Amino acid sequence: MMVSLLVIGIFCISGCDNSNGKITSLSPISNGSATFGSSQAGGEGDNNVPDVYKPVIQQYIDTFAADQAKVNKESGGNSNDSTSIVPYINYYAIKDIDNDGVDELFVGYSSYSPQSQTNISYGIDDIWTISHGKPVKIYTNGQYYAQTLINSTGEFAQLMSPGTAIYTVYKIDSDKGKASEICTLKIYYIADDAKEDLKQSVAVPAYSITGTDGVVKEISEKDFYDKLDAFAFTTNNSSSLLNWIPFPGQEGKRLGNDKTNSEPAFPYAVQSSKRASIGNVTYDATNVLDGNFSTAWCEGVSGPGIGEWVELRADDLQHVSKVFITNGYCKSEEVYTNNNSISVVTITGEDGFKMQVPLKKDILDYQEIDFAKPIDTSWLRFTITDVYPGSKDNEDTLISDIKVE
Repeated sequence: MMVSLLVIGIFCISGCDNSNGKITSLSPISNGSATFGSSQAGGEGDNNVPDVYKPVIQQYIDTFAADQAKVNKESGGNSNDSTSIVPYINYYAIKDIDNDGVDELFVGYSSYSPQSQTNISYGIDDIWTISHGKPVKIYTNGQYYAQTLINSTGEFAQLMSPGTAIYTVYKIDSDKGKASEICTLKIYYIADDAKEDLKQSVAVPAYSITGTDGVVKEISEKDFYDKLDAFAFTTNNSSSLLNWIPFPGQEGKRLGNDKTNSEPAFPYAVQSSKRASIGNVTYDATNVLDGNFSTAWCEGVSGPGIGEWVELRADDLQHVSKVFITNGYCKSEEVYTNNNSISVVTITGEDGFKMQVPLKKDILDYQEIDFAKPIDTSWLRFTITDVYPGSKDNEDTLISDIKVE
């Protein structure tokens, strides 16, 4: 039997540079007359930007504007058109996250879908603190597909490619003007490549922790999750810890999972089956309601899941004329390609409503489905009828997001 060790993910080196160019049109402002915006998500806005951070914010604005000018030139001025690149909304937050009397500056971004006119919040790019009266950048998320998790006691973690479960954990140290690495928690897999009769290799998870001394120690599954749970991390997508403020010039764009930031018409979701969680990454039906392409519902049966379904529910009848489906696992092109996506979906509702719809392949955004005539229903079921096989995994079929109008 041939056994290979698969380590999924990459370690991020603290302080690596990140210039992703995730920008939209911005109006530069002068430091002297700047009115830094109000919160668009997560509660009351914090307009009390420390003076020491204002030049830093201005540098971001200038950089975003210069990059946007380049994008506009390369795209012929159509960078916000649904057929061109997906632009981004940039935002920031001010908070003393570690309760040491020093405000931190968080800079993040959300991708903006011109087709559905919505923003999908993905993560934190940079973290700054004030050390000896000067702004210091203590962290940069230099990996495009990584998430940054935070908690309320000043620790944060970089999760490499959500689902691969490699957490590099840091502690903010304002006095020293840096983020000190605490540990790395990792899940890796021992895969049996010899069983060619199986569609997938048999993989057994193992767990480890690497401390500040660089020594890797194998730990039990329980110890792994106990340590992870003790940090009580949350993503910026669901966190009430940070009040995100759009950079000047972007106040009209919204952060949220629908066009008005109101509660969705169908606030509940259930499923016929779901895939088992990997670490703290779940594949529950509710993931299709969070507006986040980095999460998804995945059926949990053997094979591609033909006949499995996810269902949206409401407390009373809703008037529905169209739906938007983000088909497949759209957190990255690689992950999308590796897994199944739906080629034909069957949509059902009350009073015998039923329609079978083909979906396009390789569309990592919402696909609009118009109903022949509006219906009144308190539930909508989306059933997998046929699939596009994934290049590496033809067992898992996923839907990242669903919106209803």
